[in-house]
Amino acid sequence: LKEIAKRMQQTIRRTDIPARYGGEEFIIIMPQTDLKGAITQAERVRKAIEEKTFCSMGKDVKITISGGVAELNQEDVATIEDMIRTADLGLYEAKRSGKNKIVAVQLKNQDNKDT
Repeated sequence: LKEIAKRMQQTIRRTDIPARYGGEEFIIIMPQTDLKGAITQAERVRKAIEEKTFCSMGKDVKITISGGVAELNQEDVATIEDMIRTADLGLYEAKRSGKNKIVAVQLKNQDNKDT
């Protein structure tokens, strides 16, 4: 976990805020970043973790990560709790569909008939 956090910190921008969220989950807050930019940044982190081996108990091991991405947009994801739940949906979809990927979930506003 420490090495993953280190690689994450080396990969993200200075304005991004990484944090451990739960047992082996991390969250990165990316201020002033739209969903497309967040996906790009998350993919860079995923690749940085995947590309280099980790040393564990004297053995080199490959580690991959899965991630979910959400955007706080005030229409569909209005609170931090909503955003985390939405990102979690992406995370679990990434795990279900083969792991080692980033999945963004865009919720559609149920009150808006045009979406």
